[in-house]
Amino acid sequence: MNNRGIHLIDIENLAGHSALTPASARWAAAGYRKEAELHRGDLVIIATSHRNAFAAAAAFPAARLLLGSGPDGADKKLLEVMREEALNVRFDRLVIGSGDGIFSFEAARLAAHMHVAAVGLPGHVAPRLRMACHATRYFGSHHDNFRMSA
Repeated sequence: MNNRGIHLIDIENLAGHSALTPASARWAAAGYRKEAELHRGDLVIIATSHRNAFAAAAAFPAARLLLGSGPDGADKKLLEVMREEALNVRFDRLVIGSGDGIFSFEAARLAAHMHVAAVGLPGHVAPRLRMACHATRYFGSHHDNFRMSA
């Protein structure tokens, strides 16, 4: 392929809270963009609850927006994409913008066929997600860094 990537982003997880404001969504988007290596032609999918749709859409205006409310609603929408949209056939790399361990199984499954990375807040990326990915990147502190997963 052409090193095309897909970015699956739980914007609430990246912001560190579930009540987004436009400012907190922009902050999370800026940190994500810094670490995620977005390339021309990459597909970006943002998931959030319906009450945060405006802030999420404003932070990533060209992204596909998925709404999923209730417990783990946004996560479930992103998991549907991971399971049902043949990502390993259509893309060379996947970046998961979340630290939630719920993505671990699908990340590991896809990592057998494509490069998978996670981007999240320091101290908020589940160990099982770090282990499922080829790389983990962090933003949001004075020691922004890059770490390869064990």
